[in-house]
Amino acid sequence: MDTLERQVELASQELGECRRKCSALERENATLMEQLRALKAIVDGTTSSDKKEEADAEAEAEAEKDVAMVEPVKMEVKVEEEEEEDEEEMEEEEKQGKEEGRRRGW
Repeated sequence: MDTLERQVELASQELGECRRKCSALERENATLMEQLRALKAIVDGTTSSDKKEEADAEAEAEAEKDVAMVEPVKMEVKVEEEEEEDEEEMEEEEKQGKEEGRRRGW
């Protein structure tokens, strides 16, 4: 019986030690979780600003690309307008030339 009582006592002591270790590990885990949250907040803050800068740079590059595409279109429209003006001038000169020829009797 003494042996059985001794085994129960040893098991109780071991259980107490395990509970103390478990409590210590739970406190350490809570501390580590707090540190992890703090680090995530720092990283997310940095990442957010980095992502914003990257998005701004991409938007600016896209805008420059759009402007580069618009410039040739503007030039084409300008050339077409100039050609139309030249044609109108030529038609007007042609009309004036015919009128001049009629007046001179050609």
